[in-house]
Amino acid sequence: PKSLSLLMELSPIGSLRKLLDSEPQKVVAAQTAQLSILTGIALGMAHLHNQKPKPILHHDLKSDNVLVWPDAATGLVSKITDFGLASGTQGSTMRTTHKQTGAATLAYKAPECFDDEPFTAASEVYAFGIVAWEVLTGGMPWEGFSEARLTKAMIKEERPPLPAELAAVSSGQMVQRC
Repeated sequence: PKSLSLLMELSPIGSLRKLLDSEPQKVVAAQTAQLSILTGIALGMAHLHNQKPKPILHHDLKSDNVLVWPDAATGLVSKITDFGLASGTQGSTMRTTHKQTGAATLAYKAPECFDDEPFTAASEVYAFGIVAWEVLTGGMPWEGFSEARLTKAMIKEERPPLPAELAAVSSGQMVQRC
């Protein structure tokens, strides 16, 4: 009675990360697909964060936890998945016992989480910014960094490098604000 399951339709494409690894041009070279993917993620997160009486925090937003479907109008549709670390779900088994620790994946963890500050919706905006960076560049955030070097960079509030041509456009500016 206290368990909760989530059943989703099968994604023929798989995760956003899988798509970026196998066919990056379908995302990186297509602004319509980028906008559709990022809008889907943002709408999903807004829905979770606006739950009453308590917002739901995903705690592990990353490209591996975004599934993608083909869409005739926009090219691609995205949906958030893997709620295993989600908090704010009252008595369900989805609630994590580590509500204050932030993202489970280091590369997406907001810098304030390293200072033992509570994980908030703003912390997930940071993770969204990292996913948006992936959508724009096709790259893997912090690729080549060891865990120790990545931790040091994040504590110093560094960000994955965004090429100048992307930093100058509105989507790149949004990534930087996140």
